[in-house]
Amino acid sequence: MPKHIVDVTKQEIMRSVRATNTGKLEVLGMRIPSKVGGFNQDYYPAFFANEASSTAEAWCNGTDVPAKTMQLTGVKAA
Repeated sequence: MPKHIVDVTKQEIMRSVRATNTGKLEVLGMRIPSKVGGFNQDYYPAFFANEASSTAEAWCNGTDVPAKTMQLTGVKAA
């Protein structure tokens, strides 16, 4: 799943979905155990945003544009 879906309040660093043999989907969350708790910026480096940084025409013309990135914060978006 996209990186911005993770629950930062529970130290979740990755979330995925798997299909079972019974035809159901299970959501799997990978969490880091923490005695301190709270948000730790070191666990969440910048990642590619889910929007294009360039247009198709610019890319075909050879224009090189760096990818847009996002940064997670300790506040869960509504």
